[in-house]
Amino acid sequence: MSSRTAKVPQTQFRKRDLFYLVPLWFISLIAPDPYLYHKKGFKKKDIFYLAVICLAPLIWSDSHFHHLMVLAGIYAILALGLSLFMGYAGQISLGHAAFFGIGAYTTAILTTRYAVPTFLAFWASALTAALIAHLMGRPILKLKGYFLALATLGFGEIFLVIVRESTNLTGGVIGIFGIPWFSVLGFSFDTYLKQYYLAWGVVTGLFIFSKKSGSL
Repeated sequence: MSSRTAKVPQTQFRKRDLFYLVPLWFISLIAPDPYLYHKKGFKKKDIFYLAVICLAPLIWSDSHFHHLMVLAGIYAILALGLSLFMGYAGQISLGHAAFFGIGAYTTAILTTRYAVPTFLAFWASALTAALIAHLMGRPILKLKGYFLALATLGFGEIFLVIVRESTNLTGGVIGIFGIPWFSVLGFSFDTYLKQYYLAWGVVTGLFIFSKKSGSL
């Protein structure tokens, strides 16, 4: 393929992303700021956000947009988890991504090599990440301030080295392929649209939990 023909899909890709970005940016401008009333409990304005979440994939039906929003939902889940640690507990963590990776690799290994159902692998990954966090947290949380931040940063770097070097376990820089779709009671989330509602449903539930606990 020549370089001239290769530039066409890239240009179309950028125009398509711009088409999604502008309306979402406009929505962010007109949307009410949740921080202004977060201490007053839930208001009718929260329905606005739920409506946007539910209707956005129907308005923009392109699977590329759904895929981007699935990734955004995953990162939103990570941000909510980090807010519990930094906002509610008042601690600094720079190795939060390591626990995300531990859960992800646990799911990938169990489903691809041991044929564990995705639903069970999901809970196993959460328990594995929680167990390692508990074991690491006992000594690390004795530190405070910048020392705690440096310790969590070191843990994240150690995990990255383990992932790169343990090719038999993690696949190294290539990763793990053939991971099955997540399914519950025979229902498979095998499209980006289904994954969108799954991811943002989890985000909504975790947001409610965080808000009720007083961290948001």
